[in-house]
Amino acid sequence: MKEINRQSKINYAIKTILFCASFTLLLVAVSFLKSMAPAPWERWLHGIGGTVAALLTTLLFLTAERKKFADIGLVLQRTTLKNFFTGLLTGLVLMGLLPGLVIAVSGFSIVVNPKSSITGFLILSAPLILMAYMEEVAFRGYPFVLLKEKFSLRQSILISTLLFALYHIANGWPVQTLLFGPGSWGILFAITAIHTNGISMPTGMHYGVNLTTAAFGISDQSFKPLDFKTRQRTVAGKLPGITG
Repeated sequence: MKEINRQSKINYAIKTILFCASFTLLLVAVSFLKSMAPAPWERWLHGIGGTVAALLTTLLFLTAERKKFADIGLVLQRTTLKNFFTGLLTGLVLMGLLPGLVIAVSGFSIVVNPKSSITGFLILSAPLILMAYMEEVAFRGYPFVLLKEKFSLRQSILISTLLFALYHIANGWPVQTLLFGPGSWGILFAITAIHTNGISMPTGMHYGVNLTTAAFGISDQSFKPLDFKTRQRTVAGKLPGITG
C-alpha cells in the first residue's frame, strides 16, 4: 500500500511539473511575439498572451481528466472582487514596508517623479494585473490543487514555490534574487490560496507587490511615479520584487 501511495505521489508530481513546463514553453512563444510588438503594446501582449497560455494549459490538462474549471475552483464567485481588492491592499502594504524601512534606516526620502503621473502610471502598469493572474493560474491553480490531493500542505507549498522560482530562472532571473523574490512571495501566495480556497486574493496581492516595485522603477524606469532621494542626488530604488 505504501509503495502504491508513493508511486501515486510521483505521478502527481510529474504531472505538476509537466503542467508548469508546458505553460512556460507557451509563454516563451508569447515572448517571441511580444518582442515584435511596439513598446507600448509589449506589456499588454505579454499579459494577454500569458493569460491565454495559462488558461489553455489548464483546459488541456482538465480535459484529459474529464474535469471542468469549476472542479478546481477557477470560476467567478461573489467573493472574487472582495478577495482581489483585499489582496491588493495587503500586497501594497507589505511591499510598501520595504521603502519605509529604507527611509527609516537611511538618509533617503521619497519624492514624486515630475516626468510621470499617477494616472499615466496606472494605465501603463495595468498589464501587471494580467501578469499576476496568469502566474497565479499557472502555479496556484490546477497544479496546486493537484499537489494538495496527494501531498501535505507544507509539501504542496514547497513544491509549488520551487516550480515558481524555477520558472523565474527560465525567464532570466538571477538565482541569488529568488530567495527574497519569487521564493518568499511564492510561499505567501500559496498560503493565501489555501486559506481563501482560491486565487483571487493571491492575484490581488501579487499585483499589489508588482505595482509597488513598478512605482519605484524597479521593473521599468520609464514610468515610475516615485523615487528615492538623498540630499545630493536622486537614485532608483533597489527592492526585491517578482514581476515576470
